[in-house]
Amino acid sequence: MKITYIGTAASEGLPALFCQCPICEAARKNGGKEIRGRAAVCVNETLLIDFPPDIYYGAMRAGVNLSKVLDIVGTHAHSDHFAPTELSCRLEPVLAKRIEKDQLHFYGNQRHGAQLNGTLPGAKDGHGENSGLVFDYAESFKPIETAAGIIVTPLPADHDKSQECRMMLLEEKSTGKTFLYAHDTGMFPESTMEFLKGKRCDLISLDCTNVMLGGDEDRNHMGIRTDVTMKNRLIENGTADENTRWICHHFSHNGFIPRGRVYPQDEFEAIAAGYGFTMSYDGMKVEI
Repeated sequence: MKITYIGTAASEGLPALFCQCPICEAARKNGGKEIRGRAAVCVNETLLIDFPPDIYYGAMRAGVNLSKVLDIVGTHAHSDHFAPTELSCRLEPVLAKRIEKDQLHFYGNQRHGAQLNGTLPGAKDGHGENSGLVFDYAESFKPIETAAGIIVTPLPADHDKSQECRMMLLEEKSTGKTFLYAHDTGMFPESTMEFLKGKRCDLISLDCTNVMLGGDEDRNHMGIRTDVTMKNRLIENGTADENTRWICHHFSHNGFIPRGRVYPQDEFEAIAAGYGFTMSYDGMKVEI
């Protein structure tokens, strides 16, 4: 399973658009890995998780060819994870010439569907006008078979209570490799923990929006302390073991400045490594 982290920041990006905090100023000065777009990943070239407003530049920077994507699964419909207007760039003949007429399937919640239908009439009904895009409602715990050879199972996340928010369990059919992508979420709901019980994962990516803020029982988002607590619970649950790889991901500039103390990104990277986590960065490629 080949995974590319396209974007690795929280909703405001990093540096945040109009922010002058020490973390954002340092990112502008240092560049490189400290520049982060809104979160998305690509798996096996044809599967995307989320479709943020930075997707164009992020994909170019990460070497991801969006014209090859055949399936998108949406975690939730917040604007930093879902930019339906960008999907209008599939419209023929002016905005795109699609030699291969494969459909693009978008799997998400009802809010995804409503917003897509407003941008691409007919998408929610199964025939996106001149775009080849089809919306499919994704139910929690119901597996989705994708063109990437990956079975994706949406699982309930602890996030916005006004809509269905999901994390994603990905299982590669040809190898049996398993990847748990858990963003945006706080501590996992009991129904998710029960489903994951005994399902060992090769790679687990945990939300770290709060970075150094928060405690070890965070709601809606997590930080490194919560990630460590969640890691231990997943090991106890049989979802991970000593061979599982761990990534922390989805960072907010606010989380690097708890109670006035500034944690530069390279310092946090070392802290995360001490707990067994790799800190994600835009364009990072992982193979399991």
